[in-house]
Amino acid sequence: MRYIPLIVIPLLLWGCGRETPPGEKEAPSGPDQVLERSTIRFTSEGRRTAVVYADRISKYLKEEKGVLRGVKTEFYDEEGKLSSTLTSQEGTVFEGRGEVEAKGNVVVITSEGVKLETPLLRWNSRTNRVYTDSVVKISRGGDVVTGVGMEADTELKQVRIMAEVKGRIEGLPIDEGL
Repeated sequence: MRYIPLIVIPLLLWGCGRETPPGEKEAPSGPDQVLERSTIRFTSEGRRTAVVYADRISKYLKEEKGVLRGVKTEFYDEEGKLSSTLTSQEGTVFEGRGEVEAKGNVVVITSEGVKLETPLLRWNSRTNRVYTDSVVKISRGGDVVTGVGMEADTELKQVRIMAEVKGRIEGLPIDEGL
């Protein structure tokens, strides 16, 4: 009978939860701010580089990020002209890194009619370049190029596809001797 208290005491101590010390707040489970139909503007040396529109932004101040829903991003060239437009279901703005990540049916259409489709795309505001490790499809008219992984400027004029590149170019004669 003397051994029962030795077993019961550790069980009672184990069952006690950690209490929050006085003056210390528990971490909130949700965002610090929620913004509806909001706009984020990116600039470089006083010139507009991109404008992000979102149906909803959930801001997490400690993590320096905003989680976006219903995203549309307009990219601007060095002369301030609209060069391309990105749409996606959701995204994340990483304020400290100056990056935006778009996810879910990402589509970029340039002012020249080039179309990029991918499930995930990141934009670096410092380099003004987009990149992904995901599958990509780039089309213009009847020409289509696909692959895995990509890096490009926001105008999609300089595109580098990393792997599994395949393409179909309309109107290109096929040399049967190859």
